[in-house]
Amino acid sequence: MKKHADSIYVSSAIFTGNSLEPMNGAIAIAGDRIIAVGSMDSMNEYIDDNTKVVDCGDKLIVPGFNDSHVHFMYGSMVRDEDFCLSLYDCTSEEECVKRVKEFADKHPNNPWIFGSGWNHNIWPSAKVPDRHLLDKILPDKPVYLSSWDIHTAWVNKKALELIGYDRNTPNLENGFIEHFPDGELSGILREPGAFDPVQKLAIQSGDSKAALRKYLKEAAKYGVTSLGNVQPYGGLEEKEVFEVYKEMEEEGLLTSRIHLFGELKKDLTDAKEYAKKYCSKKLCFAGLKKITDGICESHTGYLLEPYTDDPMTKGELQVTPEELTELIMNADSEGFNVRLHCIGDGAVRNALDCFEAVQKVNGRKNLHNAIEHIENCHPEDIARFAKLGVIASMQPMHIIQNTDEYLKLVGKKRLETTWPMRDLIDAGTIMAFGTDFPVIGLNPMEGIYAAITRQTFEGYPEGGFVKNQSITLGEALKAYTYGPAYVENCENELGTLNVGNLADIVVLDKNLFTAKPKEILETKVLMTMVGGEVIHSEL
Repeated sequence: MKKHADSIYVSSAIFTGNSLEPMNGAIAIAGDRIIAVGSMDSMNEYIDDNTKVVDCGDKLIVPGFNDSHVHFMYGSMVRDEDFCLSLYDCTSEEECVKRVKEFADKHPNNPWIFGSGWNHNIWPSAKVPDRHLLDKILPDKPVYLSSWDIHTAWVNKKALELIGYDRNTPNLENGFIEHFPDGELSGILREPGAFDPVQKLAIQSGDSKAALRKYLKEAAKYGVTSLGNVQPYGGLEEKEVFEVYKEMEEEGLLTSRIHLFGELKKDLTDAKEYAKKYCSKKLCFAGLKKITDGICESHTGYLLEPYTDDPMTKGELQVTPEELTELIMNADSEGFNVRLHCIGDGAVRNALDCFEAVQKVNGRKNLHNAIEHIENCHPEDIARFAKLGVIASMQPMHIIQNTDEYLKLVGKKRLETTWPMRDLIDAGTIMAFGTDFPVIGLNPMEGIYAAITRQTFEGYPEGGFVKNQSITLGEALKAYTYGPAYVENCENELGTLNVGNLADIVVLDKNLFTAKPKEILETKVLMTMVGGEVIHSEL
């Protein structure tokens, strides 16, 4: 006897993820699982008096969106308007400083002034700021301002004093402390090794649980049913971050699934403990991550050849090839997936070389390793992803952040394989999309639009930024559903609408396959379901 369904969703456009086009039919759900997918006629045997049948017309039904790359707790805190000042739309250093003063006056009880989102690349001067203006307006209260990409911090003298940095402080591991020509500190700290100690002091004054509750609601509103939480944690301690998630799960507050990725270290004691402790359907330890280079905008992303606008440097690796190979070897031997932050084509090649070296010793295991970002990739390395079974984990909204700036950095030739999504997919690479939240907001529609058009929301540049690397709607949806589930080793339960899978389902307000690209940005989520439970509904 067939099991009766709790609910059945009917639509002429259902993207199951098994092909790149939608089907006409219905999905039946019982408990937390999908029990049938097919025509409406085939659903009759699953219907009884208690079954709820929802006719969605031509509205698109998709698997729940899975944001593969977020700094979720940190991101939730820095997007809390009472804790963190938003500087994303500031057009100058002076405007940022003015907002800092206004925020400080409005929040006199905040022990730190914490801000995020400044981007000197979009300012007319393009000049990196320094501490002098901050010191003038707030000489006695510490200020910490994170850049839009979370790779640089702008702080005042008081913050430097509290952490104990002075002109004699050496650069720390994986971090750079910048100086004025006279040797005094400029207030600019690059990469986590330099700014994490300061950020830790600043962020401890926030309320992490309250921020998480707010942004879990935001995730539900956008149809994001799973989140790949990766390090770094913005100065927060890894164990503390994971434990807060555990507490929230026990309190029934985790509405979306959280997949945890810890820091890749030589000592895997913590990782083994995490794997045993966090192993539920809602909260699962899924692997390890390591940052191997910086970012191109600050010339810390590692390139094979020098930067076009600075021939004296090609960036640098934050960990030697020998050290990285050893780290991956240890993780591979213990069965842990590894994700590597690689911005430049040099870092990408190095990561592929290290994965290949490990496979030659350990053999090809059923591990789902990934390279993160891949802003630039040498053409000779494209085919190596699929050959080595390495996933391309990319954030499509990054494509349209600084299109003009990127040409100056890498030159015309390298521009052709900048965010090379089309080439990677054509070579058989599995692709996973994310936002890098809080760098980008949680709305998947923005990333899908960017991957398809490679244009800003205003339609710039005409024709798209390196248009030959654009992908199709079906490919973008798959990269936002199946790809992340594959990264998390959950592809047999999540990422597709198949019988037996967990019922993580989203209903949109239109059929994206018949919509114009700009209409994608206007798309709303009508219903979000996680494990058969509706966590957001406007149906």
